[in-house]
Amino acid sequence: MITRERIKEEIDKIEDNYLDVIFHIVQSFEYAPPIQNYSTRSSLPKSSDNTLKEWHDFVDATYGILASDPIMRGTQGEYEVREAIR
Repeated sequence: MITRERIKEEIDKIEDNYLDVIFHIVQSFEYAPPIQNYSTRSSLPKSSDNTLKEWHDFVDATYGILASDPIMRGTQGEYEVREAIR
C-alpha cells in the first residue's frame, strides 16, 4: 500500500523545476470525486467472451476481402522544379 510518507519521499526526489507541475496535480485532487476501493486492474474495462467472439467473427469475415482487388499505388508523377530555399 502506498502511504503519504512514501509519496512525500518520492516528491523529495523531484527536481525543483517540476514542483509547480506537481503542486497543480496535487491540488486537482482537492476537488476530485472520492474513489471507492481503487485498484488499477479493476478500473480497466473488462471484455466479455461475447465481445471477443464478435471481434474474431469480424476478422474472419473481413480477412482477405480485397484479395481480388488489391490496393495499388499509382505513379508518383512529376512536380515542377522550384527555386531552392536558402
